Amino acid sequence: MNFAVVSTLKKIFERHLFAANLGLSFGLSGLGDLIEQKREKKQGLLNKPQINWTRTLHMSTSFGLTAGFLCHFWYNYLDKALPGRGISVVVQKIAWDQVLFSPICITACLLVAGRLEDQTASNLVSQTLQLGGRLYLAEWVIWPPAQFVNFYFLPTRFRVLYDNIISLVYDTYTSHVKYQVPIVDNFQEKLIKAGIPNSEHYRAALDLCEVEEHVTTVGEEAPINTSDSAVKKKFTQHEPPGFFLGSGEPLSKSDLYHKIVASKAAVIMIGENHGDPLAHAIELEIMQKLKTATSSFGLSLEFYDREAQTVLDEYLAGLVPLDTFLSDS
Repeated sequence: MNFAVVSTLKKIFERHLFAANLGLSFGLSGLGDLIEQKREKKQGLLNKPQINWTRTLHMSTSFGLTAGFLCHFWYNYLDKALPGRGISVVVQKIAWDQVLFSPICITACLLVAGRLEDQTASNLVSQTLQLGGRLYLAEWVIWPPAQFVNFYFLPTRFRVLYDNIISLVYDTYTSHVKYQVPIVDNFQEKLIKAGIPNSEHYRAALDLCEVEEHVTTVGEEAPINTSDSAVKKKFTQHEPPGFFLGSGEPLSKSDLYHKIVASKAAVIMIGENHGDPLAHAIELEIMQKLKTATSSFGLSLEFYDREAQTVLDEYLAGLVPLDTFLSDS
């Protein structure tokens, strides 16, 4: 019986290789998302008990089908362009695969995911830069040794199958990055301001995003002038804040966020010092994680009276300009 199964699978890969590659990529990418959803529920990051099948379908389509389609033709081309299995040929294949094909494939997958979610063009660019960068760095850990086995030992028709089996862990990580890592607005502009491409500038850009985009409360204070060198130094070399329980016991930021997201409380109150930009950035992170974890998320701001709700709704809907909102609220 086992021989019959193996024989059938071999015939499928010989006669229907393209369809087999797409089916494998679709199924295993979805499986990776299901594993990640189960992990998120266990950690209290998702409140809904049921599986989000729409999310799984999006992952299977955007990352599974897209990658399966591209890999099918890429591996066929690569074997024709660089025939043979010598060490030098394999190293060249790995180099071309990582340097050229990998960023193209990741970008294509993220663009398809963005279109399925009906994202704006600016959001697509931000998502591709930020999430794509994380996924590309992770690929350098997994794929060079894995692709050595792939290119050195396996025939072309089994390349996509092997990729999908190895990438099940990577697919799980991809789902985590796609749905748990927050997107910083206008990140590419901050990255250019900070000066690319070294890691210190990358971190500075993230800090500038927190200060410039996310910490100024509407109507409270003038925006911080982050073009001033002294201000940049102040906010890019700050000490990380500490976190403590009411008993005085210290805990990590991730543990604090986990406790907040896992809480069954109907209302979570967060206090602040109005002039503290780091506190504002932490508040934003908390709200992003709560919004990801529950569909019933709502935000209440103490400095707006009930009478301001109408103009607030109109401003958020794009019906009135900012000046009208500030004057009427």
